[in-house]
Amino acid sequence: MVSLVQEWHAVGHALETTDLVVRVAALALAAVFVGWIAVAATRSKRYRSTRALGDAERARIRAAIAAAERASEGELAVVVVERSDSHPHAEWLAALVAMAIGSTASASELLGAHPAYLGAANVVFGAIGFFAARALPAFKRGFVSGRRAEEMAREQAIQEFAALALHRTRGRTGVLIFVSLFERCVVVLGDAAIHARVGDSGWVQVDELVLDRVRSGALADGLVAGVERVGAVLAEHFPPEHDAPNELPDHLIVRES
Repeated sequence: MVSLVQEWHAVGHALETTDLVVRVAALALAAVFVGWIAVAATRSKRYRSTRALGDAERARIRAAIAAAERASEGELAVVVVERSDSHPHAEWLAALVAMAIGSTASASELLGAHPAYLGAANVVFGAIGFFAARALPAFKRGFVSGRRAEEMAREQAIQEFAALALHRTRGRTGVLIFVSLFERCVVVLGDAAIHARVGDSGWVQVDELVLDRVRSGALADGLVAGVERVGAVLAEHFPPEHDAPNELPDHLIVRES
């Protein structure tokens, strides 16, 4: 005869070492996530174009542009924007990551959490991640890939080049130095005539000059150095003519978005 009595067993009283390590790691990850948000809150100035360049710094850049144009037949513009794209997917990705961390941490017995609290923890942590990404560029940037950032920055730079009519100069010698703060990208674009002379390699040093100083927090110094280098390239290949007009304004554009 088959017994209908179900066997029950005690399974021990001690928390397994592996479980303890996993749960402590989950709490540590949650702490790191919150710390990341806190640090991002202190770095907002780096992503605000109006704060990154003051009046005196803008005057220096404009003077450098004017000097570069006087020494050549080229036309030069500098554009600094806070971002090249809104990257809405990054906010949702931040929310999903926060929800995963929140649910893992709240399920830990170390917190004494009841399973009924799991849904609430997901909502709270998800909201924290979403709105932190929306409010803090330094935090949101962590959820945008380098490839996407570069693609968006280059696309925006091409649009700026066309909007400023740098492709309509008489000698096709327009050059744009474009900086996108959120994407952390510098794009240098030269029109057909000047690009045919120097190629991509001709702008590498400009990129390096700007990036080297931007990384140390000296955006204005980087732009002045980049403008001076572009001016030297233009002067070498397209020296000034006595009757050459200044076809475009000495452009420096600093835009919030």
